[in-house]
Amino acid sequence: MLLETFQSSSLGIYELAIRYKQLNEEIDSKGASNIDNDTLKLLFEEFVDISLWGNATDLSLLANASLEDIKSVQGKEARLKSAKNILCNDLPEAWNHLLSIDDISKRRVDFVLDNAGFEFYTDLILSLFLLDSNLVSEVVFHCKTRPWMVSDTMVKDYQLFIEYMTDKSFFKEHHEELNFVVEKVENYRKLGKFKLVDSEFWTCDLDYWNINKNETKYGGAELYDYFQDSSLVIVKGDLNYRKLTGDRHWPRDTPFKVAIDGLSSSNINILALRTCKADVCAGLPKGKDEELIEYWKSLGNEIGELWCSSGKWAVISFSNGKN
Repeated sequence: MLLETFQSSSLGIYELAIRYKQLNEEIDSKGASNIDNDTLKLLFEEFVDISLWGNATDLSLLANASLEDIKSVQGKEARLKSAKNILCNDLPEAWNHLLSIDDISKRRVDFVLDNAGFEFYTDLILSLFLLDSNLVSEVVFHCKTRPWMVSDTMVKDYQLFIEYMTDKSFFKEHHEELNFVVEKVENYRKLGKFKLVDSEFWTCDLDYWNINKNETKYGGAELYDYFQDSSLVIVKGDLNYRKLTGDRHWPRDTPFKVAIDGLSSSNINILALRTCKADVCAGLPKGKDEELIEYWKSLGNEIGELWCSSGKWAVISFSNGKN
């Protein structure tokens, strides 16, 4: 974990902890089973949005901190504003798939993690919401055994996260809210509802098309079997997205399910949350790449195609593993 970067995100960390605690207490007071699906869907979208953008988010919807306000005109406008730079958004499909699993005890969500620090924190808050609201019964975080890039999440980063969240000399304000987050996740971990695991596969020289029955050297076959029981595998970040799509130079309007090759028929439910920071991208509407190339040039950039490396746009792509 890059501690200076994590500490520099303190304002976002405080704000999200405050909003989470308020919402958690309201969910508890009403009872998760008494909250309608429309409200849960809007909250799901917002927490996914925070996980997608990391500390770029402005907590536009959660700032209301009231379940009654979540469905208000203000809430809907906030969602539309935050969605304008998401170029393709399959989140409704993922939501519908999750709800289609009637037995909540069989709803497990897996995260293939990206960065430690603030991004890990936003993934954790999303996970807490999923568990608090009884949308899922279990969350599993898949970590790397060593960093592929500098800040990739390892299992040991969880303990570091816990230590620094509760260190009053590291984060100097809002200790009640930060401790609340830690207590919630630690309780879920002790109950076996939140787990962290790792695999050599995530740092081997193979793309994720090798999550299949035949890849036995690095653990691809084991992951394939494990993900068969997952309701949703949330794949986070730019590097994971590139490996998910084979790191090929796809025409950017190539359907996502084509770009992930055999994973599209693997029976693995994949939700990719990716802020675009490299030139690999798929799933865009016809003509969107050309439109953005011209727009990027109009801003004074020499190479229009590099809009895709700017981090200003994102994609949310889903495959149900069946077609």
